[in-house]
Amino acid sequence: MIKFIIFLFLDVLAFSGILISTLPFLINNYGGDIFIITLAFGSFSFFQFFVSPFWGGLSDKFGRKPLLLMNCIAELIANIILALSGTILVIFISRLIAGLFKTNVSVGTAYIADITDEKNRAKGMGMFGVAFGLGFTIGPLVGGLIAGSNFTLDSLHNVAWFACFINLINLLYVFFFLDESLIEKKDYRISYSFEKFRSQINIVTNKNLLPFFFSNILYSFNFFRNGRNYSNLGTGNLCLGTKRNRIYHVTCWAYSNFSSRSVVESVVKIFE
Repeated sequence: MIKFIIFLFLDVLAFSGILISTLPFLINNYGGDIFIITLAFGSFSFFQFFVSPFWGGLSDKFGRKPLLLMNCIAELIANIILALSGTILVIFISRLIAGLFKTNVSVGTAYIADITDEKNRAKGMGMFGVAFGLGFTIGPLVGGLIAGSNFTLDSLHNVAWFACFINLINLLYVFFFLDESLIEKKDYRISYSFEKFRSQINIVTNKNLLPFFFSNILYSFNFFRNGRNYSNLGTGNLCLGTKRNRIYHVTCWAYSNFSSRSVVESVVKIFE
């Protein structure tokens, strides 16, 4: 399991270092306002929502490792485009590629399910969350340090090049060290992906699971509320810069996890 956790940590490290610490500043440098920054943040998840069932289905046929390799290659290409970007349009193309071919969650959770049994599956999913949490904490820190408080366009692009370097290491790591987890491969048709998508909708509308989804919505709202604050603090009147912004990020991330946990526990008790 530790091999997969290392992959996931490196993947999120590169992703969060760009998304949180420098992307708002880069877009603002090209004339984008808070609305454009918000669209750039949301476009990644928007495209990922629709393609995740498709990639998950393909991983049942071809295995988890090829899809994780595709994830690394796509992220590398997207960050190279971002590092060479000169307009907001090119930045959006970069986020489009990253969102369409991101498989770390859809295939990653399947990988965890493959290598765990019912007794330790919860532990495996917990380690999945730990890798995300560490990546989202350390990534912006490193990105902010590279860009600096008195950042320039070149220093912002250097963060993207750093992410490319992490992506390349991760690609080689997955290729040489990460084992295939799927033992028995299955037949796949594109109709299966649509069936999975419909089943996901049915799960979301399940009344018994409403406390779980409601608590996750609260957590996500809290997270992206902070993401909007990063943009305002970095590009608005305060203009803290990337280096000070990273300190704000770590503080908010710690508070967000603590406060969200309290809210989640309260919501669950209400529905019990």
